[in-house]
Parts: sequence; C-alpha cells; structure tokens
Amino acid sequence: MKKINITLIAALILVYMPQLATGQGSNVDVEIMARDDGKAFIYHDMPVPLSHGFHVYRSVEGGEWEQLTPEPVFPVQNGFQLQQNLGTRFDDLSGFDQQDDPQTIFLRLRSASDRAMIAMYAMPDLAQQMGHLFVDEDAPLNQRVTYRFELMDNLDNEVGTSFTGEAMLRPFSPIAPENLEVSHEGRQVTMSWRYPALGTANTDFVISFRPRFQRVDRQQPRRAGTTLPLRLSRQTDYQQHFRVPETGVEYEFWVEAVDYSGQFSPASNRVRLQIGDNVPPPTVSGVRGRMTRDYQAEITWNVSTAVDIAGYHVYRALSDEEQTERITEELLPPLQTTFIDETTEPGTHYRYQITAVDQNGNESEPSTNATVLVIDYTIPEPVIGLNAGFSEEVGTVQLNWEPGDVYQNLRSYRILRRQVNPPVGNTYSQLNPGQHHELAFTDLGLAGEGFTEGATYEYGVAVVNLSGNISDTLFTRIQIPVITPPEPPGMVTAEMQANRRVGLNWNASVSRDVTHYRIYRTDVETDSLIELHTTRRGNRFYRDEDVALNRTFVYGVAAVDSAGNESLQMLADALVTGRVNPPVPAHNVQARATEEGVMLSWQVRGETEHISGFQIYRAGIATGRYEPVGEADLQQLSFTDSQGTAGMWYRVYPVDENGQRAREARATQAVTR
Repeated sequence: MKKINITLIAALILVYMPQLATGQGSNVDVEIMARDDGKAFIYHDMPVPLSHGFHVYRSVEGGEWEQLTPEPVFPVQNGFQLQQNLGTRFDDLSGFDQQDDPQTIFLRLRSASDRAMIAMYAMPDLAQQMGHLFVDEDAPLNQRVTYRFELMDNLDNEVGTSFTGEAMLRPFSPIAPENLEVSHEGRQVTMSWRYPALGTANTDFVISFRPRFQRVDRQQPRRAGTTLPLRLSRQTDYQQHFRVPETGVEYEFWVEAVDYSGQFSPASNRVRLQIGDNVPPPTVSGVRGRMTRDYQAEITWNVSTAVDIAGYHVYRALSDEEQTERITEELLPPLQTTFIDETTEPGTHYRYQITAVDQNGNESEPSTNATVLVIDYTIPEPVIGLNAGFSEEVGTVQLNWEPGDVYQNLRSYRILRRQVNPPVGNTYSQLNPGQHHELAFTDLGLAGEGFTEGATYEYGVAVVNLSGNISDTLFTRIQIPVITPPEPPGMVTAEMQANRRVGLNWNASVSRDVTHYRIYRTDVETDSLIELHTTRRGNRFYRDEDVALNRTFVYGVAAVDSAGNESLQMLADALVTGRVNPPVPAHNVQARATEEGVMLSWQVRGETEHISGFQIYRAGIATGRYEPVGEADLQQLSFTDSQGTAGMWYRVYPVDENGQRAREARATQAVTR
C-alpha cells in the first residue's frame, strides 16, 4: 500500500468549532457533524486519561438522556496497540511530527495539540482509536441534539468528569472542487484546483482533498501523490505534485473534497491528458567561440549526453541585443560539435547559443553565451556639418551633425566638451557615458546645472565603430550669451554738498562682468524718472550739480554688464535739497530805547539771496532766557519792539529759506541816546 504522509503545521488550524461545552471546570471543544446517511460524528479535544474510557448520552430537543454506549468506549493505551488496530492505515502517520516510532507518535497524538487534532480530523478511524471521536449511527437528523460524555475508570465507575456539545443535526455534503487543471513535465504531473475559503456554504467541515487519476483504458482509480493536501483557512488555490507510472499513456484526473467524517464530495471536472515525453534534453555545455583567419566565427561545444538526441540548432544575436535568432535551417548531426558562421560582418560583436533537440522534438534551454568579436581595423570617416546652438529658453546647447559615411558597424558617437574661455584646462569631458546613435545631442551643462554665461565652449564629435576604431574628431565652438542681469550695486548714499549740489556714493556690484553704472533721479512730487549719467565701473561717485532746492528726490544706481544687461536700481534714501550751512550771523546790531519802544537795526554780511528773514528774541538780562518778540523780512533790516524798554537785551537771527537760522547771535542791550 502506498504511504500517504500528513504534513501538519500549527498554521493549518482550519476546523470550524461553534460548539463549546464546559465540563466540571474544563473547557472542551466539541465539533458535531451530521451526514445524509443518518450518522453524526462528534469530535472533542479532551485527552482521555490512560486506563479510562467514556459513555455517551444523547438528549433530543431537551428531552431525556439516552445512553448510546452499552459498554464504555476505551481508547488505545499505547502506540503498538494503535499500530495493530489501524493496520496499514498506520503507515499514513509515518513522519507525523517528524517521528516514526509508534509509541512516540501515540504520545504526540494524546497531547491533543493543534497538530494532533488536525491529523485526527483528517483520519476519523485514528480519532476513534484515540478516543476523540464518537459516531452516532442512528442520529435524529434536523433536530437539536445534545451529546454528553461521561468519563469512566477501568472498573466502569464514573470519575466525575463530563462535557457536552450541542448542535442542530443538519446533514452536510461537501461541494466538489472546481477548475481542475493538469500539466506535466515528463512523468512529473501537477494538478491545480480551486476550493472556496472557510465560511462558504457546504465547505466548513472539509478538512482535506483526495486527488485521483487512472489510465483511460483501464478505469482503475489510484491516489495521486504521497502527501495528503490539507485545506487551509484562507487559501483557495491548491496543488498536488506526483509522478505517473509511465509515459505514452492517456490518463484521466480528478479531485474530491473530504470532510471530517471521511465523506467524499462529488468529483471535480475531469481532465484527460496524454502524458508523453516532453522533457527537453540537458542544456548543451562547453560552448566556446573564436574568430577565424577569414574573419568568420567558429563555435564549438560538448556533445549532448541525451540518449535520444536528434541534433543541434545554433542561435545568434548582436552582443547588445536580448533576442537571438536561429541561423541553422536544419538540425546539425548529433555528433557534430563545430559550426562556422560565414555571414559575419567585420567590426561586429556577436553572441551565440546552442540548443539540443531530441527525437520527440523537445528543445533544450539555450546554452550559455559564446561571444565572438570580428575585428575591424578600418578607421571610420568623421562626421560633417557639426553645429552648436544655445537655447535661452531652457538653457541647453543643442548639437547637430551629419554622418560622413554609411556606418555599417557603428558602435557609438563620442561627444566631447571643454571650456576654452575663460580657460579651465585642456582636458575634454565625454558627454555620453553610454552608446549614442542619434545625429543630435542636447547638453544640459556642467553636472546638468547649466552653463557659465559669457563662457566659450568647444565641442567635438567622433565616430567609434564596433571594433573600437575612432574617427577624426570634428570640432565647433559656441559662446554662451549673458542673459542674467548683474547684481545691483551696494548701498547708495546721497547728501547735499556746498548748499547747491548732491553728492552720490555707492558700493561696487558683486558681479564680475559689470562694465559701468547708470545713475537715475526720481522727482517724488512729479514721479518723473530721468537718467543723469553713465560712468565706468571704476568710478563709484557722482555729483548732481545745481539741483533745485527745496525738492524731494530719490537717487538710484544700476549696474550694467558687457552684454548690456542692466540690474535693478539700488536706491538711496529720499533727500530733500537745501542749504547745508546756516546763515551768517547778523552784525552791527543797534538797540535804541524811545518813547515808541526799542528800535533795532542791523547789517548782513556776504550773500543774502538765501536769507528769507530775521527772528528777534528778547530777555531781561544778558544771560537770561530769550523769548521771541517778532520777525522782520530781508528788506527792512530793522524792527521796533513796542513793549521794549531801556536795559532789555536782544538777539537777531538771520533765517534761510529752509527755516534754518544762524547758529549764534550777539546779545545787545537797549540804551537811551
């Protein structure tokens, strides 16, 4: 009898156990399943002590208890008894929990662990022997039934331990697996099928599957494989791998679902398949290649070890191509292990693969690659019409050229660049690290970050053929335009000088390409802007001569580079024009006391066009606090203080048009003359 191994791991716990009974302080899981034939299968996971058994009682719809066991049911007591009672079925447990000794297997099963319970659900006869299954042969279907287990000692006395389980005995019939597909590689067959996940109707009690097959001409069903495919809680796709006895035969395959009671579902869809020799020969080994004196490729390999070898095919591709093409129309003889490729091109790098084909037409996997470089010493013609253009919109240099010949063996164009002004060395950078076959190239600049404005670059393009020969390099140069305005000058200051002009000073722009500066003036009152002057970059000052006084101006300076790009203006603070120095003090001040008051008179030195008037102050003593008593215009040069008396002191201050008065005034006492 063929041995069926049960592979069990804790992750395979899939039993559906809605009935949970409590017996004298012990929690016992009880699983109840009914069948159409009137039988009910009651599983439990309570280990029955050695030398103990149990009686089973039944209550229908809450009625009286009925004893179902005339004698106590005693489980097997050791592994050897278990092996004897199961007979050949014990072989199905070989390797359980990685054990083969009957007593060790018995003890592992007595633990009622998850692994042990799955094994007993999969083998009802094993569960009965271990005392974990009772079969009610005449169960009342479609009624609610409670079963009670009473543990007994070996003298048929109750030991006080019991547990119950309750269920509606609705008959269960498993549904069939679906979508069976069968494939094979020689005698090795793979069966694949689908089964719903737990929770689907008529599937909850399914524990495993029984794959089957038979010869179409003999109708003798056989087990498919040596492992029992267990159902997984969340899995819907299953497979079984096994070997059929012989090839050249048509077989029929099907699979059945198996529930806890050992009941089989209807068969899945049946698949018939002719199992023939579809195993390809071994991969050809020892494949090598070399170039002959005639610039052809010679490929050699080891003879195939397949006994039914029919011959060989040769495949070829260029070294940079993934897909090979067969270049042999007919099979090469089984003992031929050399092939000359007479269709090679100089300067081309080839790779070759060999396959073996057997008498049934099965072709092996391609061999490892044998590479052959057919050397070419011809120097290719250089390119023509190389030109370079700069795109201000995206900041890239676009190269375009034309081929100088029809390049049959072109490996790549080699594109070079160096900066020649300002010079940074004589070394060229290769812009294409990989192969480039287009007649155009876009240069993104140094490290892809653009170009230095105003710099001149030299580009070169050469042709490289498959043999590594390089043509002369064609060069062209391009100057990158300056399109970014320079940075504005540093801080700008504006101040009045000599009471009639404005002096400007500013710091230099940080941009190196600045050639000169432009000076602007804005009249704040009229909002009018005018350009005053342009000066070379070395000069950073300017005088605005004879400006209108008593006006508010804002001065600005912009930097201009060699391309004419002008920066933003750097503005000075707003400046109100006017005299910087105060008026000269009045002199020869006279104060004469009269009946009408004190009459003052004075004289003015120097220019008087900026003087708008005079302010007169009076105090009781020479060093006292002087209070204003009146004003006089420029034409009078005199003033009468009607409240003044002899002995009082006076000061006369000239005032200019900006309201600025003289810094000092001599004190003069009023006297009577």
